[in-house]
Amino acid sequence: MCFWEVVGQWCLELAGTALNSFCPVETLLLTKFGGKRRSRRWRTGGGLIYASWGRFLGFCRRFRTLGVKVFEKGQARPIFPRKLPHILVTDVAGEVVEVGEGVKNFKVGDKVVAMLSYGNGGGLGEFAAANAEMVVARPSEVSAAEGAGLPVAALSAHWALTKDAEIKLDGTGKQKNILITGASGNVGLYAIQLAKLENAHVIATCGARNIELVRSLGVNEVLDYKTPEGEAVKSPSGRKYDFVIHSASQAIPWSVFEPNLSTNGKVIDLTLGPSSLFTFVLKKLTFSKKTLVPLIISLKGENLDCLVKLVKEGKLKTVIDSSFPLSKAEDAWAKRLDGNNTGKIIVEH
Repeated sequence: MCFWEVVGQWCLELAGTALNSFCPVETLLLTKFGGKRRSRRWRTGGGLIYASWGRFLGFCRRFRTLGVKVFEKGQARPIFPRKLPHILVTDVAGEVVEVGEGVKNFKVGDKVVAMLSYGNGGGLGEFAAANAEMVVARPSEVSAAEGAGLPVAALSAHWALTKDAEIKLDGTGKQKNILITGASGNVGLYAIQLAKLENAHVIATCGARNIELVRSLGVNEVLDYKTPEGEAVKSPSGRKYDFVIHSASQAIPWSVFEPNLSTNGKVIDLTLGPSSLFTFVLKKLTFSKKTLVPLIISLKGENLDCLVKLVKEGKLKTVIDSSFPLSKAEDAWAKRLDGNNTGKIIVEH
């Protein structure tokens, strides 16, 4: 086992199971590009299981738009998945059952939240191995379901706001006008809450059925993205945006954003396509005050720990759409592919 790995087994009643014995492991595998998936129970012995965590795990919108389609069509190979069969999902929470040599911060029985590597995945199953640097303690006030929803989506929102938009999350900064597109998606739902911690004036776009949900999280103005006003992303109060967190699945051209930006307005783009890359380069070359930057995240355990603490303090919550048992993981994955959920889909073992 890797020196820095922490092995977790996310079934509380099996917390004492020895991993160096033969043990049945249930997983959901991607076996063929183009959407072929199947469930499998296998037996692993003669060492530690490097398969999958299964206690609670969450799907997120960004994983769906950039992950599900990319994973299932093989568009990101050879970066990820590294090989087939591949055990899906990276966001997990549960209980540690064994630690690797040199791991000092965790012990058997610790409740934790973790993000697995994109290349290895491993979330949809009973066991997994994780790099200790991306594992953080989960206090009793934070449920496993709440914690499992955090890693990809909340880390994306946190990085976009604290690094690219320089939000401090403590209410001490100057009020900013922030537009969040795709606000009812998983990144958007976290971004709303984090932006409000800085007392930002938040304008959000979403579908009509989710307007009340985003309002309940503190949004100041809401635009139905299917209306002419929503398509133009114009603030109903006439405000210009200091920052835009563009997390909507549909593309919005720079020509729509630009007239709505303040003098030094910045679009932080999570969608990252050829058009946005071209705009990013063009604005750099022309020294434009109005800019677009792609979201490039440096994953850090300290940021995940910050998010877990915000949940503990009641300042951040995970919106949960539905829950499935691990035996129905394929149904959960199919629902995520359909894209009709609002909030996290949780798989529980």
